[in-house]
Order: sequence, then structure tokens, then C-alpha cells
Amino acid sequence: MLKRTIEIAGEYYITIDLERIKLSNKGDPGNEKFIPLQDSGTIIIDNHSVTLSVAFLQKCAEYNIALVVCGKTHLPASMLMHLHCNQLQTERFNFQIKASQPLRKQIWKQLIQAKIRNQALLLKATGRKYGKVYKLISKVTSGDSFNAEGQAAKIYWQELFSDIEFTREREGNCPNNYLNFGYTILRSATARALTGAGLMATIGIKHKNRYNDFPLADDVMEPYRPFTDRSVLECIKKFGMMDDLTKEVRAHLIQSVYDDVIIGDERTPLSLAISQTAVSLSEVFSGKKKILKLPELRGVADERKAE
Repeated sequence: MLKRTIEIAGEYYITIDLERIKLSNKGDPGNEKFIPLQDSGTIIIDNHSVTLSVAFLQKCAEYNIALVVCGKTHLPASMLMHLHCNQLQTERFNFQIKASQPLRKQIWKQLIQAKIRNQALLLKATGRKYGKVYKLISKVTSGDSFNAEGQAAKIYWQELFSDIEFTREREGNCPNNYLNFGYTILRSATARALTGAGLMATIGIKHKNRYNDFPLADDVMEPYRPFTDRSVLECIKKFGMMDDLTKEVRAHLIQSVYDDVIIGDERTPLSLAISQTAVSLSEVFSGKKKILKLPELRGVADERKAE
């Protein structure tokens, strides 16, 4: 089932009413909105005047809803996730924890190859030079020991934003803020999918940082980043480059999780594709499968013919 990503930017009291999220407008008490819990996947709160109940937090956990809270700059500052939402979780935790280093390196190789492929396909789809990036797919080794990812990134960012002065930095100028917001939405969707698949988002494959609560989400979202990049390009074209994240820009970036992607030769919304990737990862950890289900940007069929 396709879950909704909901942004709450107004001044509301948020409570629960009959398995629905109840939004009561603080300035107009009679103005109420209701959202079915079962339809919700991610909720983004972007207003410091929102008041919410503990019952709402409990229901978010029960329904595996990722709750994202934004800071003063409208960028996500925190995320709340459910800890237990899969009946086979203990068994899958064990497979994940006991995964050998060679297996982890092979998983990372697949993730990075898919990421670089999608970066090349995005460059091609937007009329940019993509050959140098595409050639690096075959250079990815087990564990990416020669850092093909880093080499591809350097070329990719230069080509993707060749018409502006750009350096990819978290605190950098626009469109870094667009990318940061888009990646956080993608990260929350990925963490939710991993939890739903019975995996621990806190134990990563490659990403390891004592201050990072969701390193596995950062690993698994890598092949999906170019889809967010594409949405950022669309934002720049439609709204221009702004240091402040407007409501329109945020809405466009949120919508990207519903864009169609190709996975397993089928088109499906990105948020559902992430769930397929998460389930396939749990199967690789358990030894049932060796190959992850990973996304490809539109136009991949033409690219395969060119190979």
C-alpha cells in the first residue's frame, strides 16, 4: 500500500480520534482535519507552535510512521521511528548482526554500482556528459576499495550543476539546502522501509558514526539519491534558487518519493521500491538471495541496449 507523506506547517493541536490523526486549527477551533493513520507513512512537522499528544506519538510508533521535526531553517532536525514492527525481527536482527565482512562488501558493491549507474543515467537524461561517470560502474570492486564512488561524485556534481558555481557541502549555498531537505525525506522513507522489513537501521554496512542513528538507511538510500537530485533540478527550473525553503519547494521535494522508478523491470512508486530493496536486503543477509533489488532511472532500457 502506498503511504502518504504529510507536511504539517500550520498551527495545530495534533491528537488521535478513532484511529485517525486529528488536526485542530489553533486559530479556528472549529476547523478540524482528519487523516487515517493507516494511510500515513511519513509526517513532517514544520511549525514551532504545533502541540501534539503522547497518544499521537504512540500511534505513530504503532503504525510505523516516521515522524520528522524541522528546525528554524525548515530543514529536518530530528526523526522518530518505531523500534519493533516485524514479527520476524529477532531472527532478521541475528542474520544482520552475523553477516560476514565479505558479504557486507558485496552488498556495498551492489549499492554503489546502482548509485553510479543512476547518476550517469540522470546526466544522460538531462543532456549532460555522462560517459566518464558511466565507465566507473565497472571499476567498483568489493567494498569499493578504490573509491569509485568518490571519483564518480567529483565528476557528477561538476556536470550536474555545470551552469552554476557549486560545491556539495551540507552547509553550502543553494541548492545544497534543496538537496539536504530532499535527502532527509528520502532517509526517513528508507529508515521506515528497513524497520518494516525487520532490519536494524542502527547497524550500517558502510556508514559508521557514533552520532548517526540510522547508518543502514544512509547505506540503502545511496542508489536512490539521483532521484532526489532530479527533483532538485526540477525545483531550480521551476522556482529558481533560494536560500529559504519555500512551501512550494518543500512540497515538490516531498512529492519525489511518489515518482515512478524501475525496479525488477517494473515501474513502481519510489517509496514502494525502497521497501522492495529493504526486503531483498534482509533476504541477502539470511542467505536466501545474493542479488539486491535496486532501482534504475527511466531510460534504463535504452542504456542497456547501448551496452
